[in-house]
Amino acid sequence: MADYYSYNDGKKYTRLEFEQLVAQLLNQARNDSRILTALKMVEGKKVLDLGCHIGIFSNILAENAKDVVAIDSLQEEIEKARIFNQRAEIDYKYGDIFEMNLADNEFDSIVFLEVLEHVSEPERFLKEFLRILKPGGSLIISTPNALSYINILYNLFFFSKKKRLRHIDSLSSEHRNTGTQLDHIYSWDFRTLLRYLLRSGFEYSDHHFAGAYPFGIRIAGRRLNIFGRKEMRFLLPILGPYLTTIVVKVKKPCDV
Repeated sequence: MADYYSYNDGKKYTRLEFEQLVAQLLNQARNDSRILTALKMVEGKKVLDLGCHIGIFSNILAENAKDVVAIDSLQEEIEKARIFNQRAEIDYKYGDIFEMNLADNEFDSIVFLEVLEHVSEPERFLKEFLRILKPGGSLIISTPNALSYINILYNLFFFSKKKRLRHIDSLSSEHRNTGTQLDHIYSWDFRTLLRYLLRSGFEYSDHHFAGAYPFGIRIAGRRLNIFGRKEMRFLLPILGPYLTTIVVKVKKPCDV
């Protein structure tokens, strides 16, 4: 058993400290609009969480799904998931999904959250998803929105070639919730993503935009009593396409 555990922030944590961190991350996830939006889209009792990391979303999924298979290609993350996010309903697996020989038509839903932008061969993953989803099964994807207000502002303020190159000198200068991170291979807008999914053989089911509102408009509006939930429902169709995350749900055709 490890004496210390690491996380994305680069810090080293004792077991107790990491337990506290996981509890904090779970609490944050339960209030994260991206997580809540994706969770509402999940159907069925057998669910695959691919790219599960340390199992935060897997843990939440298991509250409703009876059988969650959670896979990650990083062994150390799966080991931490088994220690800190283990539930009877979750089967954590380490490895390459293409080498696991998962059964045809096995899953009711597949969730692929904040992973698509990192993979070099998205079409290979989508082909595998079509194979292992049950007919009529759902694929839920979340990915940073290339047309978010953050990226629009980025292009406005860093309009010269010299400024853009200087701004991306290191990962530390990159905003964590955009499609401009250096470890992101692809950057998707909703129209491009949906067309890609449809051309890959899926059928459209639903989509939403989630994440941070521009300029703290939601928090400021509530604190100043300018608008509440009713007004936010009015603003969402206008501001939605510029939020930081796309969440889309597609289905495997029933006749496949």
